[in-house]
Amino acid sequence: MLIHLLFYFPQIAALPRPNIPRLKYILFLPEIYNRFIVVFQATKYRFKGELEMKQSKGFSLVELIIVIAIMAILVGVMAPLLIKYIEKTNVSADTQLCDSVHTAIITAMADPEVIADDVSQEMLYGDYGLISYAPGSRFDTNGPGSQWVTCPFAVQVTETLGFDIFTQGCDHSQHLKSKGAKDNGILCIVPNAQGTEFAIYIANSNRNANGAPENYTGSYDDIDDSNVIFVK
Repeated sequence: MLIHLLFYFPQIAALPRPNIPRLKYILFLPEIYNRFIVVFQATKYRFKGELEMKQSKGFSLVELIIVIAIMAILVGVMAPLLIKYIEKTNVSADTQLCDSVHTAIITAMADPEVIADDVSQEMLYGDYGLISYAPGSRFDTNGPGSQWVTCPFAVQVTETLGFDIFTQGCDHSQHLKSKGAKDNGILCIVPNAQGTEFAIYIANSNRNANGAPENYTGSYDDIDDSNVIFVK
């Protein structure tokens, strides 16, 4: 600020002097002081305005380009990781659904009403049953005939899950989330050769969250080597 005052001192000195004798000039020192204060205040407000203008200045074009470039790089790096994370979450959700179906079927199979019902037993162990149909081969759960859908076994599984998986041609994909499965997924059962164990899996799925979905048609023993989402 002192430099600024020195800069403006010539302007102060150039101000018109009172037309009085030199001996009485000292009496007008207050007037000179007042004029000095006026110039000082003008200088102060001028530089204050320049400072505020500088502080309120926005980003330059170069700064904006740099920020946009950094954001683009971050998006390019993070997007694939985020997509893979989301797919892993969807695979986990579908795996949990398979586990729920597996548990619901086992629970219903042990129910006394199901055991005593001939239609339910045919649905499970008949010539085209879920467990006995071509042991070791795939059975689509949305393939049974309409006569089975109302039996105690099917009703109990539906009540446990909260949705139907047995009606012929019903759309399982609306309950699935992972890649491929959400478009063409089918909940399937594949029993072992003895008919004592079974796996629930999703045809047209991929549990590794990468690559193309697999339409598995293999056996119970080979499902571990596949890419489908399954639960035993």
